[in-house]
Amino acid sequence: MNTTYLTRQGSLQTFIRADVGATVNQGYRYGIDVFDRVWTPYNFGNWNLSATGLTGEILELISDLTSLEVLDLSNNSLTGSVPEFLANMETLKLINLSGNELNGSIPATLLDKERRGSITLSIEGNAGLCSSASCATTKKKKKNTVIAPVAASLVSVFLIGAGIVTFLILKRKKRSKLGLNPNSGTDHNILKEYLLCKVSPELSGRIQKLLYF
Repeated sequence: MNTTYLTRQGSLQTFIRADVGATVNQGYRYGIDVFDRVWTPYNFGNWNLSATGLTGEILELISDLTSLEVLDLSNNSLTGSVPEFLANMETLKLINLSGNELNGSIPATLLDKERRGSITLSIEGNAGLCSSASCATTKKKKKNTVIAPVAASLVSVFLIGAGIVTFLILKRKKRSKLGLNPNSGTDHNILKEYLLCKVSPELSGRIQKLLYF
């Protein structure tokens, strides 16, 4: 006799209980006329749990449903990442994970099966979820967003520094030709005026503080 039992509400665990008699052929003989209760996962072909209030991560016990072809977990509150074992279920043809709160990257093996047309995958409505390619693109964009301003700042500092050095060298040569002391403090004032003219007031102020103007 087979009886199906559904566990607590919101759980992904559904089992079928098979009460097997003590017969030699079935291999469950533990004494004369003794019944052995065997609990095994029920093999669904189509499992639709859409909008049933499921929470938490996708449980690995789904992988025990060896005849499962359609898995619909859409419009729930599932969290965590898309598990790798879904890609290893050979009978699975359709996975609907849309409308949840999943995050992270989708396993490359699962994306590959989708590209080859061996499985249909729906992931819309998961703001934190991305394919491996889109995750890489996002990381690259974030990296470039940080690097660009830093590089621009370094270039600006280098150009200003080069301008200051060039200016001082030229002024020292000019003062030497005029017979003036190249180390005179007059250059200090000239440099200050140069900075005020060539750079923004804010940057000029910072440079003045660093050089103790």
